[in-house]
Amino acid sequence: MGENPLIDRLIEHVESLPPIVDLSHCKSLAVLGDTHGYPEVTRWFFKLADDADCRVLLGDYVDRGPQGVENLELIASEALERGNVIPLRGNHEDPSMNAYYGFTSEAVAKRGREYIEKVSVLFRKLPHAAYWRDKVFLVHGGIPCRACSGGPENPVFLEELYSIMEAYRSQGRDPLADPLILQLLWNDPDPYIDWFSPNIRGPGTFYYGVKAWTGFLDANRFDLIVRAHETVNGLLVYRPDRTSIDTPREPLPLKALAGSVITVFSSLYHGKSSGAIILRDGMLEPYYYRLVSAPSSPSRGGRRPGIV
Repeated sequence: MGENPLIDRLIEHVESLPPIVDLSHCKSLAVLGDTHGYPEVTRWFFKLADDADCRVLLGDYVDRGPQGVENLELIASEALERGNVIPLRGNHEDPSMNAYYGFTSEAVAKRGREYIEKVSVLFRKLPHAAYWRDKVFLVHGGIPCRACSGGPENPVFLEELYSIMEAYRSQGRDPLADPLILQLLWNDPDPYIDWFSPNIRGPGTFYYGVKAWTGFLDANRFDLIVRAHETVNGLLVYRPDRTSIDTPREPLPLKALAGSVITVFSSLYHGKSSGAIILRDGMLEPYYYRLVSAPSSPSRGGRRPGIV
């Protein structure tokens, strides 16, 4: 019951990937947010994005939903078969989260204790971020802070994050032990602040504001941040002028989105729209597996997205 060659092969595969994956060779890019144990959404995404050059999953494959094992193994099969699937790490790719939110007990019941131990190894070896064509930074949560005092601070550079992750990997340690890497998976955008403020998710997590994320984009020469991690209605765009676009129905020009943070959320567990995006030919194309009461016009203000 404990043997699972599929997970062993996926571990070998992700070990060959750098901690931050360069996707500059991809002409088109498809992105899926949190799926939380719903393989039907992941299956829909793979079919939707079949002709995309690269397909990125932003993490949170397990916990909450009933089929975390099946969802993870579907991702493993597709990644090994096609090679153009990049599974990034989310904050639920973490043994402590799995023990609390249900995946540990599910995995042990379905596959045995050895299985969850192997999966824990897999999770800490997953890439923690990616970037596409020097334009888009892809990550589960967002950007980190050093001082985190609420005032101005210099942005963190990608090279610094890469070096930290490489050092932890070479030592066989989990990069989440570093506060900057932890924040990549846990932090959330807030367009109503300028810099950083404490996040209600808990100690060591922060909201990042407009000046913080535009400073990060400028310093690292990116145009957009694409992330997941919050229960938005499928898709939410925060623009640098503090306006937002909620659940767009039509394609959006990437040039018009420069300086924005885009949240993609795909879980069926939370009762909202389940979305995905494809970036190609200078456009962001939105797609929805399930669409729930979707406003289509830009808005200012509104409620903070839900916590996942």
